[in-house]
Amino acid sequence: MRALELNDRLAESYVALGRLRLREWDWPAAEQALTHALALDPNLADAHHEYANYLRITGRIQQAVEEARRARELDPLTLLRTAFVGWMLHADRQWDAAIEEFRYATELNPGFGEAWRGLAAPLLAKGMYGAVVEAMQTSLAVGGANCSRATAVRCLRLREGWQSQRGTRCARAIQGTSRPDGAGVSGVRSGNYPRRPGGKRPGFCMVGPCR
Repeated sequence: MRALELNDRLAESYVALGRLRLREWDWPAAEQALTHALALDPNLADAHHEYANYLRITGRIQQAVEEARRARELDPLTLLRTAFVGWMLHADRQWDAAIEEFRYATELNPGFGEAWRGLAAPLLAKGMYGAVVEAMQTSLAVGGANCSRATAVRCLRLREGWQSQRGTRCARAIQGTSRPDGAGVSGVRSGNYPRRPGGKRPGFCMVGPCR
């Protein structure tokens, strides 16, 4: 990267490199770049945020939660950090804690659509379908129309048990994951990752602009 050629002591440049390596599915190189960024600047919120992404992708979910919380401590005024903590807790199946984080974000800014969308995921995991519909409708109202989310709201209205194939597709539309059990949720948007030669994006990816 040109920035590293000009100055190899900038932590921000290594964060960008780590993000690039994640996009390339090069986990060892991503870890090397992100840990180096943290060594250069332990108080850089973006470094902790992206390292949490890496930890989640590689299955170290509890550590990912800790890193996400550290990013929020360093940058408490950015609501995306709180939403990101919520998604990491959701990935760790801590539904109640995730709901608390997303609700806190919506209290701070009721117009923050990503928090309402995020709130729907742990509510869905707990089977609170009425609350899911309300959260998704609010997300659509404050965050702009989105086909997948609008479809999810319609499906939720039609299905209560989520036993059919349609119900499964609706759940995946809300959670944005390619895995039907919903376990694939993380703080990385799947669209940011290129497909492998086989054609699939990583099933762990999802979620709005929490970068």
